[in-house]
Amino acid sequence: MVKKPVLSREAVYDTEDRFEMEAGYYPGDILPRTERAINRPIIIKDGCVIHGVIFGGRVQLGNNVRALGIYGDQEVVIGESCEIVGYIQSSGKIRVGSNTKVLCDIIGKEIDIWDKVRIYGNVIADGNINVGNDVEIGGYVVSLNGSIGIGDNSKVFDIIAYGNIELGHGVVIADPVIWSQKGKITLYSKIKVGKNYEVVHDRDRNIVESNKINLHYILSRTFTKSLYNDLIKSLGGVKTRSK
Repeated sequence: MVKKPVLSREAVYDTEDRFEMEAGYYPGDILPRTERAINRPIIIKDGCVIHGVIFGGRVQLGNNVRALGIYGDQEVVIGESCEIVGYIQSSGKIRVGSNTKVLCDIIGKEIDIWDKVRIYGNVIADGNINVGNDVEIGGYVVSLNGSIGIGDNSKVFDIIAYGNIELGHGVVIADPVIWSQKGKITLYSKIKVGKNYEVVHDRDRNIVESNKINLHYILSRTFTKSLYNDLIKSLGGVKTRSK
């Protein structure tokens, strides 16, 4: 049997003004116990395991950290190769390091996602969202008042922005509409829908309607139940029943 690592008192600095953890695991939530502690910075060093939710003003995680969920009122910075089982939320900026896995939603003012991140929920920001290369997002990518940039070979379910949308090479989407309310949509190569379809909007002006690319216009002519099942399966969803 693998023994649980011991939490050393010397590894944790816990006051109303700052929480810092050097090593080991923390057995529960890291929450403010007084009004003064609500906005304290939370610093979690490399390799730590938090068996609960982290709540603070500015929350900074090192590399290879595991936590249940994070709320940082002013900012959240996640290192590389971390695993967050719950949500990441902030009234400020959120940065997610490379090779990190997030099992729920990311919600913030502005969001930067580095390369090879896996997010199983939605990514929602008031401002800009920047997504790196080889990123997989199982839910919606939504900017309420900003722009969205998605890097090469990334996969997302849906893209909705108030401002501009820029998509890199080999981007894959599940939902057949990419929508911008006020901005411009820029593609650097073909868009792929699932694994079987490719669309380049500047070769067929009929699929461009105002500020959206309606991929369903192209797909609907040959979109049978069998092809739909293949699309859903390729994106990890549940297949529909054949009649």
